[in-house]
Amino acid sequence: MYQLVLQFAPWSDRDFEALVRLEDELESVVRAGEIDGHDAGSNEANIFIHTEDPAAVLQSCVPVIAEAGLMPSFSAGCRLLAQDAYSRLWPAGDVSPFTVA
Repeated sequence: MYQLVLQFAPWSDRDFEALVRLEDELESVVRAGEIDGHDAGSNEANIFIHTEDPAAVLQSCVPVIAEAGLMPSFSAGCRLLAQDAYSRLWPAGDVSPFTVA
């Protein structure tokens, strides 16, 4: 099982309710996983999803994120639940480390 993290940074100029609304919208498209909550702070917001197929879940989430106008601030990473280190999934081809503050 993996933890997929949908991350939005910077987030400081957005309200917490916008994050909750986005999470609710994502609930309707995440079929191969379960949303496990969210957090906001340190100028970023994160939505956590448990899934066996992070790439497929990411694909289903991107249209919702794009519709919300959040693509410029969006990145994503995943890790096996039993591990600490994340691998970056989005933006594709970005080799910079993915971290959750």
